[in-house]
Amino acid sequence: MKRKGIVMKARQVVGLFSIGLFTAILLYPTLHEAGHSLLALIVGAKVVDFNLFPIPSIMCDAFGVGNTGIILIGLGGIIIPYVISMILRPKTFWLWYSNALVRGISLLAVGISFVSIVLWMNGIIVPNEDIIQVLKVFNGGSILFLTVFATMLVFGIVRIVYDKPLKKIIEYFCGN
Repeated sequence: MKRKGIVMKARQVVGLFSIGLFTAILLYPTLHEAGHSLLALIVGAKVVDFNLFPIPSIMCDAFGVGNTGIILIGLGGIIIPYVISMILRPKTFWLWYSNALVRGISLLAVGISFVSIVLWMNGIIVPNEDIIQVLKVFNGGSILFLTVFATMLVFGIVRIVYDKPLKKIIEYFCGN
């Protein structure tokens, strides 16, 4: 009976790890690139190429799309996964866990964007960062985006603390 319990806990750990890998390698990058793609389609750009492997990316034909459209496309990869993860409230543990990971990765992306803006304001350009591409189009938007991303960081941290993820994971392990 004791061996059966150990095997069950090992399966749970493997499940946590597997869902974590799936979320980090496939789900979040898909949501990120889909966010760019969705906003590209909304503003009238054509999505020419969408790749998840080896490096997630999209290619858009944004001919005729104004600066506002370009800015929205650039922000889509950061904003869409963040908003989705904040809105969803899955009931089952595994869906909740995957959503919590997307929320955490989204918060990390917002934090990276925040730091990238600060660096941009100090003359240091972080290559291949979405927010830098946005700032190249909307150079005067540093303070605006810094404020928006700071608000997103605070809201995201409060939401994570409120959700008590460690408590839920411990309850899952101890309750099963």
